[in-house]
Amino acid sequence: KADVKGEWKKTVEKFRNFEEYQYVSSEDLKADHKLISEARKNRQKIVVCLTLQDLSSRDIKDRHRQLFTQSVDLLIVDETHFGARAKHYGSVLTKPSGEKVLAQEKKYNDETVDDLLEKTRQLKSKIQLHLSGTPYRILMGNEFSEEDIISYCQFTDIIEASRKWDEENLDTKEEWENPYFGFPQMVRFAFNLNASAIKKLEELGQSGISTAFRELFRPLSITRDGDGMHLLFRHEPEVLDFLQVIDGSKEDGNVMGFLDNERIKQGKLCHHVVMVLPYRASCDAMEALIKKHKATFKNLSQYEILNITGVEDGRLYSNLANVKRKIEDCEAKGEKTLTLTVNRMLTGSTVPQWDTMLYFKDTASPQEYDQAIFRLQNQFVQELKSEGADGKPSDVIKFNKKPQTLLVDFDPARLFRMQEEKSKIYNVNEDKAGNSKLEDRIREELTVSPVICMNAGKIRRVEAAEIMEEISNYSRNRGVADEASKIDVDVTAATKSEAIKQAILKENPLGDKKGFVLDPSKGEGDDLEVPEVLEKAADNNDPTGESSAETSKDQEELRRIANQFRAYCARILFFAFLTKSKVLSLEDIIACMDAGENVRIAANLRISKKVLKAIQKYFNRFILSAWDYKIANLNKLSRDESLDPLQRATTANSKFDRLGESEIVTPGKIADDMVALLPEKELKRIAADGEKILDISGKTGEFAIALYKRYQKIDPKINVSNLILTIPTSSH
Repeated sequence: KADVKGEWKKTVEKFRNFEEYQYVSSEDLKADHKLISEARKNRQKIVVCLTLQDLSSRDIKDRHRQLFTQSVDLLIVDETHFGARAKHYGSVLTKPSGEKVLAQEKKYNDETVDDLLEKTRQLKSKIQLHLSGTPYRILMGNEFSEEDIISYCQFTDIIEASRKWDEENLDTKEEWENPYFGFPQMVRFAFNLNASAIKKLEELGQSGISTAFRELFRPLSITRDGDGMHLLFRHEPEVLDFLQVIDGSKEDGNVMGFLDNERIKQGKLCHHVVMVLPYRASCDAMEALIKKHKATFKNLSQYEILNITGVEDGRLYSNLANVKRKIEDCEAKGEKTLTLTVNRMLTGSTVPQWDTMLYFKDTASPQEYDQAIFRLQNQFVQELKSEGADGKPSDVIKFNKKPQTLLVDFDPARLFRMQEEKSKIYNVNEDKAGNSKLEDRIREELTVSPVICMNAGKIRRVEAAEIMEEISNYSRNRGVADEASKIDVDVTAATKSEAIKQAILKENPLGDKKGFVLDPSKGEGDDLEVPEVLEKAADNNDPTGESSAETSKDQEELRRIANQFRAYCARILFFAFLTKSKVLSLEDIIACMDAGENVRIAANLRISKKVLKAIQKYFNRFILSAWDYKIANLNKLSRDESLDPLQRATTANSKFDRLGESEIVTPGKIADDMVALLPEKELKRIAADGEKILDISGKTGEFAIALYKRYQKIDPKINVSNLILTIPTSSH
């Protein structure tokens, strides 16, 4: 990625990192096409830094021809998650078998070699080293075997290594000699939006409009507009109110005016802020709004605004080096900066001065989220030299100018979910499954990177148990189908097991208008063929199939198959919710399927031990772990003794959401209103005479719950356990 070239130049040229090596850029090769061959002839060591975009141009550029005709000793693919797996950009990379290919090519004359190069266009290398700060999707695949993964390092590992070095060395060495000196602690603020913004979003939500950041920070035009509509927010009063609250010019119980906080000022935080917005034009509108109301701000008025992504004047900061230089200059003068961006400089870039991020995008991807917030987690260390008696520089002292950083996220639930996802990924990589281990991991990360929230105008530190509880509450209000629809699946498993293939390919896809059919056995004995797109994904060790889909038809077919897997996953999740056994994983379900009423539940859900064992054996371990977490959470919800019976019934009802187009489930409030029309005197008589109330057209028991609530209001002592009966009309 172009953003990281400057970082590699510094890395190569830094003392002792690459002694005797010369840094070579694309511009150097353009000036001298023979630079590489001359260096080899003279036995000079070089490091060539290029982008995949440059290498994968339509025709091979003359400056790259020598690279494609020789074998590279070490090929480092930095930010490998970013483009190395894209069909076009990734095509120039190959497995490290270059020597054999070169030996074959030497048999041809030069003209034939040129033809071959244009066709193959691949870098040959003896060794490849792939680097990524957020390898979540890559780890989910089987591209790298366990022995291929030479290092897996989280920020907590760096902090632990730093602490250990201090314990062992501070008696005899200076603190800045620690190789991890200067890595900052990230403090995360999980705030809700200001009251007026929340009210506006609630109004929009009732009108069916998205209640997300992209709506609140939407300009009147998302493209450059001759009338200047891209310079105005659609909900400007609420955005202005929000800015005044974080500035400290106004007070709001939901948000701390952190820019005006004395402790933050004393710690010299919020000097160089980066604000991540949903649209490019949002950056223009934000810049215009702050400048327009500059006189009303106590703190925001002090910031130099760097709009590096807007549509108004894209040429102003077209060069990333200019952005970094501007921030360096402002730091030298003691001036503050506010950088406005959407995606730019959020992958691979290093701006040492950035110490605070305000995150206003609606991403649900841990990979994208962590890539952005990691921009803060770099060292900002200044060397100070004392003067000796002779007036010459003497001792060198290093000063950590950024001991802490701030991430401010105004979607607390999202921050909690991201923390859970990151901790799960770490645990799977360490072969630590289960919710108890997850809470331990979250607790460890909160020690290194605490989360602060607001409650009744007071700030407090969030505990691991609260994050787990918040995730549980989030799951409580989601149906099983919704839970299953968001889960990853290993579609290649259908190529490895006949049992999986027969079970999955007969399912209706989750979300299909035909709905969730509880009798997938039709067509038993049919000779189902494994689709070609799955064979291709299996050959590429691509469990989700996403990188293997070459056409829109492939993508559509993969989506359908993935949703067939999710439909089967929904069956498993229903079992986890319905069973009275404690189950934390697929393995637990397999172990208890033959016990008591679990036999009936499994039979009615049409789940087979043979299929479950095959899934356990052949599924990618990262994906299987995600299924295990869903199983554990749903099982825990069904047995949650902290809820009263009515709450448990309501929770259960919410799990059996609409699974097909033909399913019409009466909303709870309407069911309550309809039951309220029944005369109280008659309801009392039915209960007293031991008669029954029969719901002859039930879907998810919504009327049974409404009747229970009505009887609780009439007389809580009335026993309704055998009073209300429902005949389900739904096959779902």
